[in-house]
Amino acid sequence: MVEYRTPYGRIALADEVVATIAGTAAVQCPGVAGMVPRGLREGLAGLLGGEHHGRGVEVATSDSTVVVTVRIAVVYGVAIAEVARDVMGRVREAVARAIGDDNVRVNVYVAGVRLDDHIP
Repeated sequence: MVEYRTPYGRIALADEVVATIAGTAAVQCPGVAGMVPRGLREGLAGLLGGEHHGRGVEVATSDSTVVVTVRIAVVYGVAIAEVARDVMGRVREAVARAIGDDNVRVNVYVAGVRLDDHIP
């Protein structure tokens, strides 16, 4: 959970909220084929419940830093490092804007390649 204290009280954001913001920013990047589930539970939930952009995103806090890890699949033929850098920047910007704090670190894990359009 991402928490901040203000002079008026406490603000708490569920990890799922931050994950959805991060996943939405990631899938909007050119070259990203989609999010990759973190495990069996997320994979089954995706099959039963449709697309959820928070799937494949892990949110943690370390000291005062919000650490977001996104698992993506890329489209075959793209420059993977370029796509990953784009994802890092867009996710960091979206999360920082949403939580009102620039202390955000983003890790990108490319977990798959979509070949659908390139298989004869």
